[in-house]
Amino acid sequence: MSMMQPIYRFEFTPTYAQYLQFLRYTARRQARWLRPFAVVALISFIFAPLLPFVDSPTVAAKYQFCLKALILPGVVFLIVPLIVSFSAKKRWNMAAELRAPKSYEFSDAGLSVAGDTFQGFTRWENIVRVETTGSLILLYNAQSGAYLIPAESFGGSEQVESFKEFLRKHVLDCKRLGQPTYLGP
Repeated sequence: MSMMQPIYRFEFTPTYAQYLQFLRYTARRQARWLRPFAVVALISFIFAPLLPFVDSPTVAAKYQFCLKALILPGVVFLIVPLIVSFSAKKRWNMAAELRAPKSYEFSDAGLSVAGDTFQGFTRWENIVRVETTGSLILLYNAQSGAYLIPAESFGGSEQVESFKEFLRKHVLDCKRLGQPTYLGP
């Protein structure tokens, strides 16, 4: 694997819940700029009877006029989350490498990851940012691919915090790394 002595080494098998958590987090982050517009559209629909530019005699006609305003909120708050959930389940069932055990080694040179069908090394300069969501630590590369690291893999909160400090020394963008990580029940 890596040329240097690893500082952190662990193995884990990803779960569907972790994979889905990552995809939902990513979808929320990608659609974050749409949410304010969706909320404004939803509010405008709710207050349609009060809108002065709608020249309809009845409240029902005013709501009907503003019905198109529900498209964006419907997409942002219903369609996208449903698509993410259904596509995640399909991909999880089809791609065995997602469910396969993974072995990680972190050193001052970078990170090595190996599974049943793959092995690779990534230098730290290729990791552009680190974020946390729930109990996952996400290491992103420049192509927006991510390494998912469950905090439970470390055995305790002290080891997790030590690992976060290690990441802060090697990755420039750690502003969403967060404090402390939720280890679950």
